[in-house]
Amino acid sequence: MFGHPTDWLVPENLKETCFIPELPGHNFSAYKTPEEYLLFLRKWILEQKTDIVGMGYSLGGRLLLQLFCENPERFQRLCLFSSGGIFRPPPERSLWEEKILKNLTCFSAENFFLFWYSQKLFGSLTSKEIFSSLLNKRLLFFHKENYQRVFKDYSPLNFSPLEQKILHLPLSQREKIFYCYGEEDESYKALASFWQEMGSNILSFPNTGHAVLEENYEKHSFFFSLANLDSSIL
Repeated sequence: MFGHPTDWLVPENLKETCFIPELPGHNFSAYKTPEEYLLFLRKWILEQKTDIVGMGYSLGGRLLLQLFCENPERFQRLCLFSSGGIFRPPPERSLWEEKILKNLTCFSAENFFLFWYSQKLFGSLTSKEIFSSLLNKRLLFFHKENYQRVFKDYSPLNFSPLEQKILHLPLSQREKIFYCYGEEDESYKALASFWQEMGSNILSFPNTGHAVLEENYEKHSFFFSLANLDSSIL
């Protein structure tokens, strides 16, 4: 499973089969660069004795999709929620990232997170009751240098688009993919249309936006219902 480890609410009966690799720059990750992180995971995937059910949210899902494209036969199923990185980012993306880094550098941690989660793609998250606990958790693990590294190293501008790799996958492999989203903007609708054309499975969660995982327990239940209990879960 890819994402922030503390965001995943893993059922007790699955904890022994789940592996949640800590993204570089998050909390106390042992991996300092995307290359180091992916190198470890490529080795881990090849060592597994059973098929893998991969589950990823946002950036974590983007990295997981890259690994899936490299070794699709090792996966039984791939479940992505709000994960992009398929198409080349538009030119204005660089201006947006400059704004993010400026806010991260100049503002307090609390003001930065208020700015970040006020984006349209998160919907009304900042006005919900759960936001207070989410903010406290983010502040607890906040290290400005780590977040700066995440935004620089994991910028979509630094990754090669995956569109061509996905197009070259056999239909039998693309059918393993479940793409879930809750955003209403055109970019995520375009992603959903792409996956539909690829023969993958599309599931929409209306009115959830680019929701953090702990915001919606039904979403968690759905993700884990997709997992085969006889498989390793990444």
